[in-house]
Amino acid sequence: FRKNEEVYKDWTYNKTLSLANTNKELILKAYKCLKNGGTLVYSTCTFTKEEDEDVINYLLENTNASIIEIKQDESFYKSSINGAIRLYPFKFEGEGHFICLIKCNDVHESNVRKGNKYASRKDIEIYKEFEKENLNIKLEGYFIKMGDDLHYLKEDLFSLDRLKVLRNGLHLGTIKKDRFEPNHALALALKKEDVKRFVDYDHLSVEVNDYLKGMTLKSINQKGYVLICVNGISLGWAKDDNRILKNLYPKGLRN
Repeated sequence: FRKNEEVYKDWTYNKTLSLANTNKELILKAYKCLKNGGTLVYSTCTFTKEEDEDVINYLLENTNASIIEIKQDESFYKSSINGAIRLYPFKFEGEGHFICLIKCNDVHESNVRKGNKYASRKDIEIYKEFEKENLNIKLEGYFIKMGDDLHYLKEDLFSLDRLKVLRNGLHLGTIKKDRFEPNHALALALKKEDVKRFVDYDHLSVEVNDYLKGMTLKSINQKGYVLICVNGISLGWAKDDNRILKNLYPKGLRN
């Protein structure tokens, strides 16, 4: 309200009641996604009882859910629901919230199919060849193929093949014509100790500035993929051909 006068003008009590009904539907659906013993955090940025305590009471009345008490702090205000809290902006640094932690005591049947479609043996072998040539670690787990992109999961939980997702686990890279090209996400997941070739620049160096602009860097005379680091922290890939370090920093991130 204090930030935007239009929001204040748009507010009505009937709108609050409509939002409360929507929240009741949402919290019940979210609760049914939990396994027995699982937890759910219900948090709003409103102070209306109808969207806060009334929604929690609705859940308690229609399920076997219970409240997990949030440890009190001097900046918290107690809710009328034992264990839930309210955060007011005159007491707590922030806009203000209602927060309640919920435990699932029901057993919900799931029709979600477990197990993803794994990458082929050939695709995994192509990645493993890259791993052997460029990394000091071996990934053990599940390899998922999405189009030409290879993803890695430590634990295969459930299938996402019916959903449109950007990544299923760690995006390792892309397989193109029987060769593997590592993704930027893989670089960020690695430490310099994990790779066979790296270069570590100071954050104030010219090289870091040039790299972020997409410019080439001086070769380290070690042919292959090189992990670019800044003060020990991974920044992205480059590829050394013994002449230059070809910049592989994503174009959309360049300065």
